[in-house]
Amino acid sequence: MSSRTQVCHILGNGPSLAKYEFVKYRNVLTIGTNRLLFVDRFWQCTSPVFCFSEERLLKDKVFIDLVVQKSRNYKVFASDKIISGINKLGFDGKHIQSVDKILQSFNLLQKFRKQFPVPGELEKTVVIDVAIPVALMYQCADIVFFGCEFSYGNKNQNVSKNPDYFLQRDEFIFDHSNQSAINWSDINVQRMIDIKKWLIFFSIHLYDESGGRLKDHGFKKYSQKIKN
Repeated sequence: MSSRTQVCHILGNGPSLAKYEFVKYRNVLTIGTNRLLFVDRFWQCTSPVFCFSEERLLKDKVFIDLVVQKSRNYKVFASDKIISGINKLGFDGKHIQSVDKILQSFNLLQKFRKQFPVPGELEKTVVIDVAIPVALMYQCADIVFFGCEFSYGNKNQNVSKNPDYFLQRDEFIFDHSNQSAINWSDINVQRMIDIKKWLIFFSIHLYDESGGRLKDHGFKKYSQKIKN
């Protein structure tokens, strides 16, 4: 695994994303998820890669129409089930790449999926189930998370009022109840902890710049590594 040298950023949809410096990091491999679709500064990065996975997004035809448009010129990844759903809606999803296929195409990714199978709809997350596999496909050695607080259901979570921040609560369709949102957070924090430990054996390291729950579980800041 000594050939793995690339750094990539995975951008979730949490409040800390409002602090992300798109211009500063424009030349870093950038994997955006879900509502990053609507952020122009993301698509102005040198190497933007887009991932989405939640079936609820199929209800949003504006979202799907833009996904299909972007997939003609950029790398866009989703599951076979999502791509099939897009086609059934009458859109042409032929340019969207299948994360299921890449999971079958690389030895490490086959091991990853066996070790960390996709859970149920109210437990899965695009960060773990699509974005991390894509980062592994690109042979990234250091994977850094931004906007990945993993704190759905936390009433004390501060949401930025920055107009560039796209995930305002009154605009965001989210199908969880308060309790299932808390369960989602707990389940996926534990999944992230397990993935971090597992990937170390392949000389792949996970870092967190979100300042959410991961910082309490051994996820260091990548910015601290650079300083050292």
